[in-house]
Amino acid sequence: MNFVVKGFSPVAASEAGKNLAIVPRESLQDDLNPQGLPSADNDQLKRKRRFRMRDPFLAAPLIVTKATQPIANALNLQTLPLHVHEIVLAFSFYQSINLLVSPAISTWLFPNVYHHLPKRTRINWDVHFVSLVQSSLITLLALWVIRTDQERRDMDWTGRVWGYTGATGMIQGFSAGYFLWDLMMSTRHVSVLGWGSLAHAVSALIVSTLGFVSFQSSPSYR
Repeated sequence: MNFVVKGFSPVAASEAGKNLAIVPRESLQDDLNPQGLPSADNDQLKRKRRFRMRDPFLAAPLIVTKATQPIANALNLQTLPLHVHEIVLAFSFYQSINLLVSPAISTWLFPNVYHHLPKRTRINWDVHFVSLVQSSLITLLALWVIRTDQERRDMDWTGRVWGYTGATGMIQGFSAGYFLWDLMMSTRHVSVLGWGSLAHAVSALIVSTLGFVSFQSSPSYR
């Protein structure tokens, strides 16, 4: 089953209280057709709508979705306004770990080592500490989404590759936030982390951001 998503507007969706589902602008008020399916498919949608996985995190503030909507439209990143707040929060979270948590825990675990490290080595240490936290956290979140996201489970393989749910968007947002932080650190400390780290940060940020692209054809459900 394929259908075309037209006139998607996260801002309008947010105003309608459905800011975590891809919906056409003309169908925002129709609870029986939140994904823009033709009316003939409403019976199938009724069976699935109770399983729709919305973003488990806080919804994006309306002012944020409005501010980022022009950027999203220009870059065709149609679901970005729904998760840009998670990008910002993830960036702030990892910066806090870098500045506060890593030094505190590293000093506690290795009191005779950490503070005697050269500055360059300490920067590298803290960056890898943040990387360990991020990889562990995002893996646990991804496994949880795989287990609990019934909407994703009902999709066929094309839906899982190209599709969108609120929970998968949350994963993308947190990942993009980390790689944005990684890009900042790799640019600031390129003499320490190297050009390879900078290239990796750029590539990973692009890949994670591409997940916000809205494709013309929707995924199929089994």
